[in-house]
Amino acid sequence: MLLRLLLAASAPLLLSAGAITGSFPSCSSLGNFGRLIGQTCQLGDFTISDAGFSATATPSSAAPLTASQIGITAIQGDAGVDFGLTGPFSSPLGVTTVYRFDYLIDPDTEVIITYGLSFDDSTSSAAAADAARAQAIAGSSIAARICVGAAFTGGPEASNCRGFFAQLLANANNRNPLVFFPFATNIVDVNLVMTMQGGSQLAAVSSRSGFTPEPRLGIAGGLVMLALIWRERSKARRAGK
Repeated sequence: MLLRLLLAASAPLLLSAGAITGSFPSCSSLGNFGRLIGQTCQLGDFTISDAGFSATATPSSAAPLTASQIGITAIQGDAGVDFGLTGPFSSPLGVTTVYRFDYLIDPDTEVIITYGLSFDDSTSSAAAADAARAQAIAGSSIAARICVGAAFTGGPEASNCRGFFAQLLANANNRNPLVFFPFATNIVDVNLVMTMQGGSQLAAVSSRSGFTPEPRLGIAGGLVMLALIWRERSKARRAGK
C-alpha cells in the first residue's frame, strides 16, 4: 500500500492566504518527521510546517513506528516537489495500526489547484498467505481531510475550515481519488490517517506538489498543468495494477 499525494498548480484565481516567509532548513536535512514537529522546513518554493503525529496499534502489544523513526525525503523537480515519509510501515498479522500525520503546505504564491491520493499495495508483505494478504489490503485505507485557503481552527472537520473543505479516501477499490479546488491557493492544511490491517506493509508515504515555473501563466499554464495532472494520474493507475 503506497500513498501518493498530488498537488498541482496553475494561475492564481481568488484567494490569497499569505505565504510563510523566512529562512528555514531544507526538509531533507531534518532526517526524520519528529524533527519537523515544532518547526518549519523549506522545500523549493514551498514550506512544510505545523506538523503533528500520532500512531496507535490494536492490540497495543504491537509497537508502531515513532515520529523519529519515520524518515523524510524532499526533492524539487522541474514540474513539482516530492515530500516523502519513509518507514517501512507495517502492521503484523492480527493487529490494526493507525498513523496520523498533520502538516501545512505553503508555497510562496497562490499556485495549488488540486489534491489527489494514490493507493498502491505493491509493497504489501508477501510473508502472509494470499488470502490473509488480500484481506489486509481490502481493509487498509488512507483518508485525507484538507482545508484549502486557510488552516483548520480546531480538529480537521468542515466546521473548523474557513476555506474550502474536502476529504478523500484511497483504498483498493478507489485507488486514485482527486479533487479540484474552486480557486488557486498558497495554503493547504493536511490531515492524513493511514489505517493498516494486519499483514499489510507500506514502504513510504510520498506527496507530490506540482507547480508551473512561472505561476502567472494564465490559461496556457492551466492547460499545461491539466496535461501534467492527467499524466500523473495515468502513471498512478498503472502503478496500482
